[in-house]
Amino acid sequence: MKLKLSLEEMLRRKTLLRLELERRLGEESAKRAASDYHAKRKPRPCGLTIHTVVGCTGKCKYCYLPDMGISTSEARVYSLQPDEFSLALLYNPYFLPGRTGTYLAVGSLGEPFHLLGSNLTIQVLLSFKKWLGNPIQFSTKLSTKKHVTSLSKFREYPLSPLITIVTLKKWKELEPGVASPEERFESMKALRLAGLYPIIFIRPILPGITDREINEILKLAKEHGAVGALFGSLRLSPSILARIRNYVNQEELTRRISRSLKPGKQTFIASLDLKRGAAKAAREIGLQFFFSACCANTYAAYLSTGNRIPCAGLCWIEGRFCTQCPVDCKNIEVIIDLDEVKNVASRLLKTRVYNVAINGYYLELKAESYARAKNRLKRGAAKVLLETGYRRRVKLAK
Repeated sequence: MKLKLSLEEMLRRKTLLRLELERRLGEESAKRAASDYHAKRKPRPCGLTIHTVVGCTGKCKYCYLPDMGISTSEARVYSLQPDEFSLALLYNPYFLPGRTGTYLAVGSLGEPFHLLGSNLTIQVLLSFKKWLGNPIQFSTKLSTKKHVTSLSKFREYPLSPLITIVTLKKWKELEPGVASPEERFESMKALRLAGLYPIIFIRPILPGITDREINEILKLAKEHGAVGALFGSLRLSPSILARIRNYVNQEELTRRISRSLKPGKQTFIASLDLKRGAAKAAREIGLQFFFSACCANTYAAYLSTGNRIPCAGLCWIEGRFCTQCPVDCKNIEVIIDLDEVKNVASRLLKTRVYNVAINGYYLELKAESYARAKNRLKRGAAKVLLETGYRRRVKLAK
């Protein structure tokens, strides 16, 4: 399969969309969007995170939000209006609009379907669909059934719903403020019937709990319409350990901690064996499995649109998280115009790029000022834009 990409076209479209939204929303909205957090931050590996709700009342014992100073006793709705979220992203120097652009991940600093903010979440998703067209992923532990009619508008659109379930037996103790597993499975079923492609999000895998329930969790997920399973590791800090110590096997957990825990710092426990065991269970019942959220987003986008487009996270290049799903990122031939790359890279790096070579999955650039180009790649948005836009790692050659 061949795929032609043009970063120049993406940047031009970004400018035109920004101008149109500025015109429609007016000066005050434009100022609010331009000064917002979403207009400035760099994407994470899963994509650019979107916060329609900040905080959560789920009170999950393993939650890392308290270590980040975010409340788990109350939630607040974010201050931007739906189209202001879209405009904020169009101001973001790291962001590229469109199906081949930046991945968007809704729900990292709070529960996006919290009662207070679920309507805003839906309206923001619809704004992204209307104006941007980017692949979107959301994660939730609450029921989305009342929003199925609105979410059905995303049929054949690259939207990836992640439904989180980590335990069937101990959820009341570990997740006292979220929907029951039964309600979450019913949401999964409703989303699939609406034409979406839900994926069960099993994060964190809790040693001695999730791994013992994994077969039943995955079986129920498939029965309720899940098309895949995404697995993630437990993050620990002294406060998280204190909250979960009465529910997990202490000896098992201690064995998996590779370094001393420090207050306010989160450390991933060793869990490769747990992920591999979960992946084996998923494979045996016919569920595609993932170790990275961007891969799950890529797969859902492929199922939704029928188009194979390499994952924007580029983890498939190193192979670290790639689980060889049907998108088969490595075997999509990405076609780019090298003269365009020179022009765009020269503009982004503030120095003339006089040679571009493709070496496998890498773009090797030669610039008149090596020092300036190196600094721009290290500190600015140039590297993110070039790698997302051309789906290749960027190297600077002397």
